[in-house]
Amino acid sequence: MGIVEYKDIKKLPKHPEKVLIDVREPNELCETGQIPTSINVPLDIVAEVLHPNFDKTKFRSKYGRDKPNLDTEIIIYCQSGKRAQNAAEILQKLGYRNVKVYLGSWADWSKRERIQ
Repeated sequence: MGIVEYKDIKKLPKHPEKVLIDVREPNELCETGQIPTSINVPLDIVAEVLHPNFDKTKFRSKYGRDKPNLDTEIIIYCQSGKRAQNAAEILQKLGYRNVKVYLGSWADWSKRERIQ
């Protein structure tokens, strides 16, 4: 499992082939917002919707983008990094080979972006 930093996240809009996943609960996003280009897949459904057998059409319909394949670079974040690490471990067990964690997560992003 790799680690990414704020500077790496800032470059993501130029790399649409990478997938940024926020594993917080939807109500948390309503309160704080989320990092641009990210999709919200709460931790409790990560194993279901990112399972290799989950229907690609359903994924695209729900998240507005193609489902990542096992080699896609996937970057996970949450509020402080703990749930992101849990999600990364789940994805690795499912066979994903290019999973990274933004350890600073939303706490770091919002501080650097001066989001209240």
